Formats: sequence, structure tokens, C-alpha cells
Amino acid sequence: NYVQVYVMLPLDAVSVNNRFEKGDELREQLKRLVEAGVDGVMVDVWWGLVEGKGPRAYDWSAYKQLLQLVHETGLKLKAIMSFH
Repeated sequence: NYVQVYVMLPLDAVSVNNRFEKGDELREQLKRLVEAGVDGVMVDVWWGLVEGKGPRAYDWSAYKQLLQLVHETGLKLKAIMSFH
């Protein structure tokens, strides 16, 4: 039996300003996870950042950049919706 291994990304993968600022650093970390045989990563999606400019004004751009980077590495992704 095989159990998939997922690693939680840092809580600041997307900044408090809803920016994806650590792409180069995260790319290197993801490469090391792939080399270690990890199946995927998990990331908190902070709703307060996505809807930070007001009700129903959604800005997914930082998370889209993050998800694209994870996709490029071949890792799987689990998004944890965080509403607090």
C-alpha cells in the first residue's frame, strides 16, 4: 500500500499584500521536494487576501502564479481554503 506524501507550503507563500513575491525561492524548494520523492504540496488560500479589496472583488492573481509554479514542477496540489 502506498500513502501519498504532501508537504505544507509556508504560510507566507502569498504575502499579506496578496503578492507572489518568493517565486525563485519557492521554485528551489519545490525542486528539492520533487528530488525527495514527495507527491505534492498543500497551500492555505487566505480568503481575506483574495477578497481583500471588498465584497465580491476577487483577486486570484497571486495564487494563480503560485499554482502555475507548482504545476510546472509536476507536483500535485491541495488547496486549503482558509476563511479566518
